[in-house]
Amino acid sequence: MIILRAILSFAIFNVIIGAKLPSSFIRCHRNDQVCLKKAIQDAIPKFAKGFRSMGVLGVDPLMIPKMVVPSGGAVVKMTQTYTDCELIGLSKITLDDLNFDLNARKISWVFHAPKLVFKGKYEISGQILVLPVKGNGTMEIILEGVKGGSINNFEVIKKDKEYFKLTNNTLSIDADKVIYNFQNLFDGNEELGKQINQVLNDNSRDVFNELKDSYNRAFGSFTDNIADMFLSQVPADEIFLD
Repeated sequence: MIILRAILSFAIFNVIIGAKLPSSFIRCHRNDQVCLKKAIQDAIPKFAKGFRSMGVLGVDPLMIPKMVVPSGGAVVKMTQTYTDCELIGLSKITLDDLNFDLNARKISWVFHAPKLVFKGKYEISGQILVLPVKGNGTMEIILEGVKGGSINNFEVIKKDKEYFKLTNNTLSIDADKVIYNFQNLFDGNEELGKQINQVLNDNSRDVFNELKDSYNRAFGSFTDNIADMFLSQVPADEIFLD
């Protein structure tokens, strides 16, 4: 889900700011890819609860007030609205590869995580395969064996100084296993609800493949906003050691 960009987009700049970060954070030269990867990996768990003194909210859990996912394709033909949600597990991300190219205005990374849990309230209406589905209540979607990659372009904005702004971002997430659990389907009909959850989990790969692009785009909008709120306040000349 897409939500992984929250901690990564946020951390890649925060980790190397220097004076505005706690002294425990690692700082790097702009072309030192080895140092940057180490610094960001070191920063990820530190962002779990955030930094109130800096106005930085925690990212584990990452709060998601509302997310609307449109209908999928052949397998999933339903509109999904999620509210009061949280994503759990971002602080467990492991960074596998990183490339930060200031000249090309591009950041790319590859990562994995043991598990991500997306939970909150839902409202859905439509079809799964040929079965009608309708309900509202609480839900939990578990992604196990998460693997992902992201390519983020950015531009330099000149105000009193130069600042970064993320643009044209692409996130790709996959998982070895996806587990769905929607409570109160069909107004609490336990038998029908159990059947739909079983169908979702029996076809979890096809369901996830149809919906993951929509999830990625939706989660990406939240993470980009978080990153840009920070980047708009931190001038570029404070980011690097050189």
